[in-house]
Amino acid sequence: GLRGILPQSGNLIRPMLYAEKAEILAFLSEHRQSFQEDSTNYDSVHSRNRIRQELIPLMLRENPAFLSHIMYTTQMLSEDHELLEQQAQEALADSLDVRKGGMRGLEQYPRPIRMRIYMNRLAALPVHIDPSRENLNAIDRLLSAQNGKISLGRETYAAAWHGILYIRHECPQ
Repeated sequence: GLRGILPQSGNLIRPMLYAEKAEILAFLSEHRQSFQEDSTNYDSVHSRNRIRQELIPLMLRENPAFLSHIMYTTQMLSEDHELLEQQAQEALADSLDVRKGGMRGLEQYPRPIRMRIYMNRLAALPVHIDPSRENLNAIDRLLSAQNGKISLGRETYAAAWHGILYIRHECPQ
């Protein structure tokens, strides 16, 4: 989302992500290399192109430093995301009862950490459950209530029992 395209995602590394097109073209020209452009880059059917062709030029007219501010913000959001993900993994490891699958003591963690723990648990299920704001908020309300059960769809539920939270998928018999 707001973090933009990541400079590294798994084995994929994007070393030129923050380079401007003019810099890339100058480098290629200096090294006598050709430049290939995707023909869809000019098709306004794609929202990415409308953003590049209409929105960004408008924003640059209003604020010439717009792109540098956006790049700085996306880098900061990416760093924040990495830190929160690491903290969520640590919190999950501390709270998870591997034998029973429940999570104890989640209420002690800040909301952003809990949300990431819920997303992690949903992603680990054998079926896809949308980590929508509605689902995550419902799980968090359930944790606050200490006891109860909610359906997340597709034979999947979240349940709390005496403050222990479970997120499970029930395989049909």
